[in-house]
Amino acid sequence: MSKIEGKLVSNSLKVSNDERLIEAAMNEAEAFVGKLDLDSKKALHIRLLTEEILEMVKSMVKGYIADFWIEAENDECRICLEAKADINIEKEKMLMSASSDGKNTLVKGFTAKIAQFINHHKEYISDMLNAGDEGFYYLPTDYLCVRQASSFFAPTDITWSMMEYRNYLYDSAAPAEEVEEARDELEKSIVANIADDVKVGVMGDKISLVAIKKI
Repeated sequence: MSKIEGKLVSNSLKVSNDERLIEAAMNEAEAFVGKLDLDSKKALHIRLLTEEILEMVKSMVKGYIADFWIEAENDECRICLEAKADINIEKEKMLMSASSDGKNTLVKGFTAKIAQFINHHKEYISDMLNAGDEGFYYLPTDYLCVRQASSFFAPTDITWSMMEYRNYLYDSAAPAEEVEEARDELEKSIVANIADDVKVGVMGDKISLVAIKKI
């Protein structure tokens, strides 16, 4: 296991579903990984994980712009995205209303569901508050689970963790055939197989995603 002395941080770049910005971010990631002096397998894993995270950005609706950077400290590397998210979903609701079951059939796969949570986190938070749940909240359609941290006055933070999601899927009492599909998506995901954890956090109008890889 490698260990980074101090904390190293790449340049921060803006990313969206614009291919030119994605390419610039990938080039920055390549340059940063080259400075870490990792063995070839670990370096490849970080490159692949970065590529998958940036592909996730491309799957989000137009107009989503995030800050992207990579940081390394001690024994882990963190691929980071942070943005203010205020996404209009009325058009998507209209499209879904035309489907037979009212669901977005394009939201398939593990990373697509993370992107869906990022895009619609305000709805999920609203549902959570209406339910009065201050612990774990399981999204019934996507089988994603989020943790609500609350203060005396109001919720201060919402977080989702891939590790907790994995534990939920394998400990769940939900219908086996439904959980089985989610497990299958998780096992086929490059992100889930490479990352040690992926965390999505919501604080006010700011949302962050951090993919963590031990090095």
